[in-house]
Amino acid sequence: MRKRIQTIDEFINEQEINEGLSDDWNPEHDYGVFRIGGSIGEPKDGLIIRFGRDAGMLISTFDNDKDAKDFVKRRNAGLSPGEKKYYGIKYKYKKLTDKEKNEIATII
Repeated sequence: MRKRIQTIDEFINEQEINEGLSDDWNPEHDYGVFRIGGSIGEPKDGLIIRFGRDAGMLISTFDNDKDAKDFVKRRNAGLSPGEKKYYGIKYKYKKLTDKEKNEIATII
């Protein structure tokens, strides 16, 4: 049986669906992964956290430090040079406070 190959449009749609949706958010998880940077006109919906001068949008939550760290490492490694330099995109993770967990619960 032949494996079906995705078109580029299907791949992009799948990536957009998987990133930034509240399906990956769980207020009981202890760690959150945030995307920093992006284009000026890009909407920043959901939970936004300050990282110094930058603001990060919640992408996903994880039970433990290792899973969050691995996710961030994979995402940062997959960024193109243009995404890193021009758009300033990078991923960070942090331990969520009780206030942030409550905010996630109200959003989802």
